Amino acid sequence: MSPLKVIIVGGGLSGACLANGILNRADDDGASPIDVTIYERGTEASSRGGYQIRLGAHALVGLRACLTERQYADCLRDLPRPLIQQGTIYTASSNAKMFAAAYLPDELRPSVGSTTAKGGLSNAEKPSDYDEDQASLFVAMAWVDGPSAVEASKVKDKKSLMRKMLQASGFHPDYLKLVDALDPQEIMAAPWRQSKADTPVDWRHSLLAASKTQSDPRIAHPWVWLLGDSMHAMLPYRGMGANQAIHDTADALGPLLELARKKNADGRVTDEEVRRQVAVYANAMIPRAFEWVRKSAAQGLPDLESFKGKIIIACVRVVLHVVGGFMGVLKMFGWKSTDDAPELP
Repeated sequence: MSPLKVIIVGGGLSGACLANGILNRADDDGASPIDVTIYERGTEASSRGGYQIRLGAHALVGLRACLTERQYADCLRDLPRPLIQQGTIYTASSNAKMFAAAYLPDELRPSVGSTTAKGGLSNAEKPSDYDEDQASLFVAMAWVDGPSAVEASKVKDKKSLMRKMLQASGFHPDYLKLVDALDPQEIMAAPWRQSKADTPVDWRHSLLAASKTQSDPRIAHPWVWLLGDSMHAMLPYRGMGANQAIHDTADALGPLLELARKKNADGRVTDEEVRRQVAVYANAMIPRAFEWVRKSAAQGLPDLESFKGKIIIACVRVVLHVVGGFMGVLKMFGWKSTDDAPELP
């Protein structure tokens, strides 16, 4: 009897995590072995990078569900230590917004007598594990009036375009230095992608109920399960895209194993059985992930130079002072903050 076959399109963090979960748990849970194939168009040695993601409690849920104890321990041990984030910048005008962050390895340790008269680190001694290749500069720009993402992707000199948009949007000339520091070959243009925040749990049923899609087998096919950005693309402000994608693997793994048990017991799996299991996955995934789609969409700030923006900044400063004082009082009485992901560095 042939095993249940699962094809994973996309070998990123969540795709690889789910594949490991299927291979690890199928035999443990009494299901027949599952034939897993991963398709990934990117090359293993690809140098393309981006914003340094931070894994949190949501990611650990997926890792615990899919990895063995040994794999889980090895994964946490081998995760790179968080790079030091220096000089994070967010600024916005009525037409454009910019985010920038430099990520550096551990700070240089000055050797005795090596500092200059001004206290600099020109002759600083590098730690033995200092790796300059880990350092990176991330710059993101978006604008309202200007070339679309498709048009911008066709512009050969993207640095000149970025400089032009910053100048036209009234940014201080010093921001142009961030653009000057970028490698032209590493600049790419892409449209913002965000799922509809009000996507219902029964979205498949809603699509199939529409008269225009009833006869199209490609619409809401029960054998096609969506994880990560393919289902709940979100803006990057809260840093939850990858965390939610990895959490998806924990919610999808159980229903997939149940289908494998059905295949092992009955020799086949019907479309109706698949619909029931994909509904189990959706009921767990959609309320959780789309809460973060909404939170990420609400994170944007208005023009910080406008009257409204200045009022918001003033209010934030007052709130931070009040909250800081309140937390200080709580700590005096023994309160301690809790870490929802203590395993992570």
